[in-house]
Amino acid sequence: MDIGWVSLIPVMTVIILALTGAYYVLRGITDLKTYSEWVVKGMSNYLRVNMILALAFAFSSLVGELGTGTFIASISRDISPAFIPAMVFIIGAVMSNIFQDNGKQAIWQATC
Repeated sequence: MDIGWVSLIPVMTVIILALTGAYYVLRGITDLKTYSEWVVKGMSNYLRVNMILALAFAFSSLVGELGTGTFIASISRDISPAFIPAMVFIIGAVMSNIFQDNGKQAIWQATC
């Protein structure tokens, strides 16, 4: 699969940001310092989303390489389908508490 054109996206983004900044400064909408602060603040808002996506793709690749789906299917043959929602809830609650991502709040929100 050829994805060479994807490498142009950051370059195009920088060019568009530079042109927009020049337009704003020349029109007197803002000064260069304020515009650069806006750009940095905007990029910092998306940093968390990008990190979550990168980790999700990495985790997906890891799960696929380990054959986790096949393993879970093999051990869950004897489990009644009625217990699956409860198992997902319990596993999610345990994982939430392990990673300290507002575990108690997540459990509370899931039950309300």
